[in-house]
Amino acid sequence: MSEQHPAIDNTPVEKEINFLGRLVGVFTSPGAAFQSIARKPGWVIPLLVLIALNLGYMFVLQPVLVNEQQQKTKQSLEEKNVDSEQQEVILTQSAKWMKITMLPIGAISMFIVVLITAGVWLFFSNTVLGGTANYKQLLSVVTYTSYIGFVGQLIKLPINLTQETMNVHFSLATFMSDDLLKTFLYKFLASVELFNIWTVIALSIGIAVVAKLNTKKVWPVVAIVYLVFFVGSAALGSKFG
Repeated sequence: MSEQHPAIDNTPVEKEINFLGRLVGVFTSPGAAFQSIARKPGWVIPLLVLIALNLGYMFVLQPVLVNEQQQKTKQSLEEKNVDSEQQEVILTQSAKWMKITMLPIGAISMFIVVLITAGVWLFFSNTVLGGTANYKQLLSVVTYTSYIGFVGQLIKLPINLTQETMNVHFSLATFMSDDLLKTFLYKFLASVELFNIWTVIALSIGIAVVAKLNTKKVWPVVAIVYLVFFVGSAALGSKFG
């Protein structure tokens, strides 16, 4: 009687990529990075690291952020004809309060925004486009693609500090006059900048991979959603300054 041997599975096993590998992959080879995320999504450590990095960024820029908010508050008080003594008291208190609350509010806000954003893309990927992604996968995709925007912030950081302004961007608005800062067109063009476009591309690839969809089907939806968001933000910004 011949001896039977169990069948050997020669199917190659995909080697999982760790956090740093996925992070680098989002910039260099997003397809492979998001394939790894699709197989084994992980978002807790990437999100905590992202929040920590952004808190460090905010801490370094705190004087600029406080100063810009102070200028806006002062302008608002002057428009309301508040006398100078009251202005001084209000500005002093608001600056003190902002320094205390900026970092915790920033951390909580980022956490909530990522959670909500993942839910929004879950709706579009599965309900609108007919994909099969789950919330954890999209939470991971949103977290990793958010690092693209953070890299953009780091590149702008030296300019923010030397010019003492947050109004730094890589867009067509750069060539517009400062007199147009509060206009809808300026704010819209400032939103459609290099790192936001890069995020749209990476996010489209990520959603397509985890939802098992064609990227050509995904990217127009992602682009339209971002476009609507940019238009809405520019409209509100131009109205309320």
